[in-house]
Amino acid sequence: MKKKDLIEVNYCRVCNSNNIKKDVFKKNFYLSNFNLRLEIDYAICIECQYIFQYHYVGDDFLNNYYKNSPMYRNPEATIYDHESIKRQLEFIDRNIDLKKISSCLEIGAHTGHFLNDLKKHSNCKIYYDELSAEALNILKSFQDFHDFRVNNVKVDLVVLRHVLEHIHDLNSFLEYVNNSLNEKGIIFIEVPDWSILDNSTDSFLFEHLSQFNDKCLIDLFRRKNFRCLAIERSINKDDPSTPNRVMRLIFKRIHAPEYGNKDFVNYFNSYRTNKHEFGNISINNIYSKIEKNKTVAFFPASNLSFSAVLETEIEKINLIGYFDSDKKKQGKTFLGYKVFSTSELKKINPEVVFIFTEAFEPEIRDLFKKLEFFPKIYSYSKILNKTK
Repeated sequence: MKKKDLIEVNYCRVCNSNNIKKDVFKKNFYLSNFNLRLEIDYAICIECQYIFQYHYVGDDFLNNYYKNSPMYRNPEATIYDHESIKRQLEFIDRNIDLKKISSCLEIGAHTGHFLNDLKKHSNCKIYYDELSAEALNILKSFQDFHDFRVNNVKVDLVVLRHVLEHIHDLNSFLEYVNNSLNEKGIIFIEVPDWSILDNSTDSFLFEHLSQFNDKCLIDLFRRKNFRCLAIERSINKDDPSTPNRVMRLIFKRIHAPEYGNKDFVNYFNSYRTNKHEFGNISINNIYSKIEKNKTVAFFPASNLSFSAVLETEIEKINLIGYFDSDKKKQGKTFLGYKVFSTSELKKINPEVVFIFTEAFEPEIRDLFKKLEFFPKIYSYSKILNKTK
């Protein structure tokens, strides 16, 4: 393949800007499976700082390259493979409940080690999408693994581990991913991290057409109606994928207006109505079911409990005040109601307590148990979770 056969990429494939700096530098590669030397030029998008191969070898060449990949594929997972997968699964599980995932597709599934370890944490149905003939033979040896290309299904989770940097047509690829997902589907991605350029930044590889930073990657998915739920970075010198810095991200499909679209005002108002107004309506409905003679308290004396005093129909209940562990608040009066110490809970003994917090509820419930205080409890966070 000669340089004249390469395809020039005259725009940013992430943000579509034409404001790119071409021919930033040249890199020579040797492709051992074709006994071929190639010189590739790189460019940088000035707008989003995306770094990419300015000259592209073409889809046919690249697909043929992967089908005849020189990559070593060990059918047996090493301790380093398991440790790498453990980090990835822990990140996913911290942000979504793996036990609630009923189906998973890994694109570029390699030797299936990730999917095999995933099955130990989740009862989900497993699908793979792989180009390499050698990798396909290994994947077919796993029991209960299914070739996605011969199954017309949609899945809960798509996994892209060190795949996205290999893709030229990002728009078409993300459309393929999008069409593979259920309506509330999740995408997990791990890629080399080019947000920081230092000694822990990855090397330039022929297969890596893209060098992503966090901003350009998040913006790319945002334009496809996906929002980033979580991101983390890590460096592990024993990682079999790369000893350099990687970033892991989780994206969820959310249909929200783009930047600059005035419809975002309506989108915001819908959120406000669904969460806050329906939350207040739900609280008022609970008030109406509480007998008037029962004593009610709010815990703690916080912004959320103050909002309840201001925005809900507290005249329906016998509210005696707030309880709070903060000594700076105890004894004070806010919006006409006194703040009592938690040491007075047993003595005053309110029959109903509304816990108005989205962060400290487990601690508050533990405190009640320690004090052997067992009122009827209504949880603000659970009330919100039941709203529309």
